[in-house]
Amino acid sequence: MIDLDFYTNLPSGELAKAPFRILVLNYYHHTMDMSVANYSSRTKIIIIPQEPKLPIVSENWCGCGETKIVGFNDEGCPILSWHGYEYVTSDKEVIESRTIYLENPYLSHEEVSMSYEYCKLDALDVMSTYRNEVRKYQKARPVVNNEVEDNKEIATKSLWYAIKEKGFVGFYPTYALMMSCKNWASFTITDWDVFAKIMQEAIKAGCFDVQNDYGIGNLVQVLRVNPEEEVYKRVPALKEAVEKMAANGNEVAQMMLDYGVEYIEKISREDSELKHYTLTIEGEKDEWIEKYYCQLFDDEIVAGTTIDLGEYGTATIASIGDDTIDFVWQNETYHLKEDFYKKILSPIKTQSGEEIDFTVRFYKRNLWTLLKDSISIITFDQVSSNEGKKGCISLKKECALRLVQKLIDKGDKDLEALAYAMKENEEWKCFDFDGELRYLLQ
Repeated sequence: MIDLDFYTNLPSGELAKAPFRILVLNYYHHTMDMSVANYSSRTKIIIIPQEPKLPIVSENWCGCGETKIVGFNDEGCPILSWHGYEYVTSDKEVIESRTIYLENPYLSHEEVSMSYEYCKLDALDVMSTYRNEVRKYQKARPVVNNEVEDNKEIATKSLWYAIKEKGFVGFYPTYALMMSCKNWASFTITDWDVFAKIMQEAIKAGCFDVQNDYGIGNLVQVLRVNPEEEVYKRVPALKEAVEKMAANGNEVAQMMLDYGVEYIEKISREDSELKHYTLTIEGEKDEWIEKYYCQLFDDEIVAGTTIDLGEYGTATIASIGDDTIDFVWQNETYHLKEDFYKKILSPIKTQSGEEIDFTVRFYKRNLWTLLKDSISIITFDQVSSNEGKKGCISLKKECALRLVQKLIDKGDKDLEALAYAMKENEEWKCFDFDGELRYLLQ
């Protein structure tokens, strides 16, 4: 994971501080349908203004009910109302609510509860803490779940408070980056419309006034993980703002124009948004008995390529377009558009009379994620009691070994240990979740 700095040095030389008061709300929802239990939870925050207008009302997540801040005690701590009960908070002490049982004719049991924590903190510290938590989590597993969504929201709301309520406009680039990326481990911008809108607002707000070194410093961090030419192409006004800043004597802006910002090329493990074309061909006697398996990756998928399917004949990639290929099988041409779903091909009969159903899939995947999935599938096939699942293990291993070598060739030299272990171990249970070599897949 690429480290990114966050510049908080103000023109005065002081570090930016944005003290605020927040109420942390933890929602808990539990249902029972016959013997099946389901638990879910969310974490939200309410930022309490300096001069609050009461009541302040929370959202009603999943039927848990609204929490209202109805007043403050002598120490300035919020007094809360929830489902008709009153709760008085104190600084940094967790308050747990009663459990409320809900009437639901479609479930045998449904209950909700809450916990609250009132805190006086620095908004920038909160932002940094939760941003780092999300980055660490998404580095290990590039997914978005309730916890990730909640932590992202806490981080962005805290930073937005520092920008809008405290006037720290130099944090706009960091906010725009966080709001426009799916995966914070890589910080590759995926929603350019959101990024452009926020940065245009930043320019109007004075983020790139000549004295705001911390604003231009935070922009540099954006350009370290996203190509400079792409950013300026999407937001032309941003390049103009940097040029104006340099013309007015800002040294950092002038250096950016003179030398550019070095973009850090990300390997597949660092960037879940870095995806390559994959072509997968499978042949099955039925859905339980595998007979053939083959994968081509990225630059292997070129027009004129003939794929040897052994005793099942050959297939050909006839031509390639934008996100499409023409795939020839048994003298029939299939037009494949980039899609996760399989395309069913004409079945083939072998000399022994077996009918094999072939499918082909042409789609984009992150190659590191694909490798981990491939190793997991091979591990499952090896331990499966279904002997038919073990027919293609050697072919699947061959594909996985070619894929790990491709990742190494693309610059991920740390995978050489994994490649060696894959070759040396016949059984790949060592890579399973409780396997001794699982760490090589982290």
